[in-house]
Amino acid sequence: MLHEGMNYAIMDDIHDPSRHPEDTIHSAGAAIGFREEGPYLALKGDQHDYTWDKAWSYHTSRAVLNFIPVVGDVAQRGADALTSGWVMDEQQHQAAKLTSDSQATFYMRQNQLNSTAHPWYATNGHWADTHTDYSHEQGTYDQINIAANAGNANAHGMTGAQ
Repeated sequence: MLHEGMNYAIMDDIHDPSRHPEDTIHSAGAAIGFREEGPYLALKGDQHDYTWDKAWSYHTSRAVLNFIPVVGDVAQRGADALTSGWVMDEQQHQAAKLTSDSQATFYMRQNQLNSTAHPWYATNGHWADTHTDYSHEQGTYDQINIAANAGNANAHGMTGAQ
């Protein structure tokens, strides 16, 4: 519903004759970029911290294995190696999923930016054809992407995310 409502507002803005065409494409891109940053931050926030899993596994196995006569220390080292390997494997799996989910979010953004650039040019092509950096072939797409990146940065900065 948020996406749909914002899309209507963006299209209304593009067709508003009281606004400068360059402002409407920049506003559209910034709004899309700002909205896009939310899923990125959510994906990063959903990342599991395996630090405590490893610590609990280490201390639990140590409590049990160190009491085994003769081989307790060796068994503990083996358990530590297995735990470290498991944590590394889980972190790699999590990183791969984050990359995949981030790429999917980016492709959705590109699709929306391109889908917004088309009607913008249809509405403002007469203006764009007489202004540098707004050509139909590339300029319009560059402008909306630049604005989207600014929207990303603005949203990212507002959250204080690292």
